[in-house]
Amino acid sequence: MNFIILIEFLLMTSQVSLGKIRNSSNDIYRLFTHLKYLLINPLKITNIDSPTSIFNELSIICEDHRSKTIDIFEILLTNYLLLFDTDEFHQIIVDEYSLANNQFLGSFFHLINNQDQQQSSSIFYRLLDQIHSSKRILQFLQNEFNDIPCRILLLIIFNILLTIEHFSILKLKKYETTFFSSLIVFLNKEFQQNKSTDNNDLTNKILLFLHKITEDLSTIPILININCPQSCLQWLEYPYLKNEEYQQILHILCNTARREEGIVLLRNLNSNESVLKFNRQILNKRLDYLIDGTLTKQMTFDITILNLLVTNTSDLDDEIAANFIRESLFPIIDENFLFILMKLFTNDRIINDILSTYSVSDLFSMISKVNSNELKANILWSTSFQKLHQMNVIEHMKTINSIERDHSTYRSREIFSARRALDGIRENLFPSKLVTLPIPTKNTLVISHSHFDYESYRKFYDILSKTYQISVSNEIENWKQLANNLEQANVVVFLLSKEFLVDKSCRQEFIYSIDVLKKPCLGIYLDREYQISGWLVEHAERLKIIYSDEIENLFDYLREYFPRDDDKSDIKRWFIDQHLLIELYEFYQFQNRQELILYGRAISSHPWTQEYQRIRSRFERKFAQENRTLSAHEFSKFVTALGRLTSS
Repeated sequence: MNFIILIEFLLMTSQVSLGKIRNSSNDIYRLFTHLKYLLINPLKITNIDSPTSIFNELSIICEDHRSKTIDIFEILLTNYLLLFDTDEFHQIIVDEYSLANNQFLGSFFHLINNQDQQQSSSIFYRLLDQIHSSKRILQFLQNEFNDIPCRILLLIIFNILLTIEHFSILKLKKYETTFFSSLIVFLNKEFQQNKSTDNNDLTNKILLFLHKITEDLSTIPILININCPQSCLQWLEYPYLKNEEYQQILHILCNTARREEGIVLLRNLNSNESVLKFNRQILNKRLDYLIDGTLTKQMTFDITILNLLVTNTSDLDDEIAANFIRESLFPIIDENFLFILMKLFTNDRIINDILSTYSVSDLFSMISKVNSNELKANILWSTSFQKLHQMNVIEHMKTINSIERDHSTYRSREIFSARRALDGIRENLFPSKLVTLPIPTKNTLVISHSHFDYESYRKFYDILSKTYQISVSNEIENWKQLANNLEQANVVVFLLSKEFLVDKSCRQEFIYSIDVLKKPCLGIYLDREYQISGWLVEHAERLKIIYSDEIENLFDYLREYFPRDDDKSDIKRWFIDQHLLIELYEFYQFQNRQELILYGRAISSHPWTQEYQRIRSRFERKFAQENRTLSAHEFSKFVTALGRLTSS
């Protein structure tokens, strides 16, 4: 019986509440309708019946519904913006009733400020929808006119948006070409025209808002599409902005550099050069900046963070990196800091420098403060390569095992998934031991390369895949599968570059192939200027090295480890049948028809005269005693015959 009474009471209370909201909605609609009537017919305004009295009633409604924010918030804002977009509002309200209008807006702001967290996302998007629907606000943001009421209203709205902590980022895309692009247009015009921004709180609020949303990296493509990074770098050239605005601009750029497409764009824009110029020519000449030691340290830290985020790991300046560690460890432990630490930890010297001052336990304590499994795992993976510290890392296996093996969410080619990194840690600490070496699969090789060397990889893949079954190491996330592919390969080919050196997966594949499997391994220098360094040096003597433009040497090496399908006499017969110099047959020493075809395809990608110039001197040195020369005509006949062979 008591339960039934309780249900009836709750239903009655709900009906009363709904009835109150319904009545308030009717009152709001009635008041705005009457306000519009008075604005159209100003002669009807009296001391009793005026815009001031209507705004006062609307303020009372806001006060009465602070506990029911979401139910009347949109009704108030929708009706207000409909009136706000009319000429009458600005002709009469702004001139004569601005005080009453501003008092209502203040009540509206306090109404929204009382929302609970469950309503945050809904309010966030309803606010954006309403701004998006206001023609006058969008025109104002597009700098079609200057308007104080628009500034006040937008200032209130951005203050509300900045107080909302929890909202879904997924729906922001639809505002890209209108609202977000208008914000950039507005800021560009404001910063260009107003050389004193001391009294312009709206620009600061918009920058804070852009910084806030870019904390979620899924918004970065939106900002890239509206040229926000380009605008940020342009704003850093203006010497009259406030320090707080410079900080927000740097934060937006830092967040942009946490996604791969952002890094690529900022590198193309020479952002490091622009930011260092800003530091040298603007910041270091500002007295308020130089006097405020805290601000100086913060801004210097932000600039260093951005520099290290944008710079390719393989190009990191050791001195800058050392200064960052020495002066900044560990001021702000966030994802940006861990991302940079992850990049720095690809350098064994830096790892040992840090761990000579701070213990492995300190490192674990520090990275535990950030909720990013990928970054934690990647830093620990680099650490686990260091034999000096491996036992200390093993002591923390319980912590390592607690890191979730989630998929990659950090959008950069420089970071591996937590799953791949954790597999790598275990392989380093507890290396695989083979009782017997596996028998390779016929005609199989693995190409190991950095993600940054993809174009070079494609070149070799296109040449070799016609003959060999090829496994590409960096397309595999599972270490067991990758290790199995290495075990089954006749040969492992490493595309060596400065990017290869700092790639953790490449390093593990290299060590496993050479130290554990004792595989035949070929290193191909992608750049003739490149010299191996770091951990690669100790393995250099066990690696056959060629250069990427020495295609025939690649064939020479591979033919030693792959079964031969055709007899050499068949190749000699082909040279005779094609009426070619028999010395060319003796010079190249093709072992089978497939090698001949591969060479034909390789040289077809560039003018035959280029290959002729490269081969002629070597040919003539080999047959110097016979006084044989290689004419362009004879080599052209050879290339033409190869073309017929490859096309058939």
